[in-house]
Amino acid sequence: MRVTPDEALAAELAFLTARDDVGVIGVAVSGGGDSLALLHLTADWGRANGIRVEAATVDHGLRPESRGEAEAVGRVCDGLGLRHDILTWTGWDGSGNLQDKARQARRALLGDWAVERGQEIVLLGHTADDQAETFLMRLARGSGVDGLACMSALDRDDLFLRPLLGVRRGTLRDWLRERGVSWIEDPSNDDTRFDRIKARQALEALEPLGLTVERLNRTQGHMARARVSLWRAAEKFARDHANTEAGDLLIDAEALWLAETDTGARVLAAGIQWIGGSPYKPRYEPLIAAALAVRKGETRTLGGVVLLPEARGMRALIGVEDLEGRCEVAAAKRVVHHIAILLPLGDLRREEI
Repeated sequence: MRVTPDEALAAELAFLTARDDVGVIGVAVSGGGDSLALLHLTADWGRANGIRVEAATVDHGLRPESRGEAEAVGRVCDGLGLRHDILTWTGWDGSGNLQDKARQARRALLGDWAVERGQEIVLLGHTADDQAETFLMRLARGSGVDGLACMSALDRDDLFLRPLLGVRRGTLRDWLRERGVSWIEDPSNDDTRFDRIKARQALEALEPLGLTVERLNRTQGHMARARVSLWRAAEKFARDHANTEAGDLLIDAEALWLAETDTGARVLAAGIQWIGGSPYKPRYEPLIAAALAVRKGETRTLGGVVLLPEARGMRALIGVEDLEGRCEVAAAKRVVHHIAILLPLGDLRREEI
């Protein structure tokens, strides 16, 4: 039995209604059908539960129409009696991955806005279709269990929540039509230069084979549960084979047969992220090659850190490439604590916004 958009939202926000100290929550609204439906749904929910709702639109300034669209969202919010803020991004310099930089900018702008406004949480309008598209995109990149676990409803910093991941995009648009609400169609939604649009079109072709949005999302759920189990194993591995010393991470060389199990590669990748301060883990093939080189007594650089065999014994020493900028930590602490900080166990999400 499928739940309605109203029921899906209420179920995801039940943890807020169970409290009596929630003052205000935020909603990110682009003006498209998904986020506009979320806005109306949340406005209704807020009135019913006595919780103030505020909205924000990020204007990336990448299209001439973007400012007018953001202002149109403001007028919708005025009609709903909600505060609306336009958050402007001016950081695009024309280089690098535009979609990734825009995503990071949205996250930073919305995060700062939420803190400034004292919001408990910020809602995002991702749907079941977005989840399935992400699954296909990551499958095409050769992602493992972590990548194929895709998006989770609650972001790892407990600030961003996606309450509509179980609702289809078409269902939200039907909900809007029934209420006579129009929305903005972003022309980039038909631009096949973007991988997400290719994945969206691929989903239509795959459906006759039984690879439906619902089935792909069920597989994603299996991957998410498997990910928790793998990180529990990695936690034990880190306790047994790794520790820190004066800002470096030391891993037993005997534990660096990474191609044999998932856990060693998982811990080494997380350690490189932690030492190097990178939000992204190194790719699997270069990671395996670097570990093999260290076992042979060679030095390698990966993810901005140096991996070298340690002179005092068969251990791999991982230190930052720029030793003057190394992060000093207490030598007695085990790396598992730092892995838990970098990638919280069972909640390893770095998602799209």
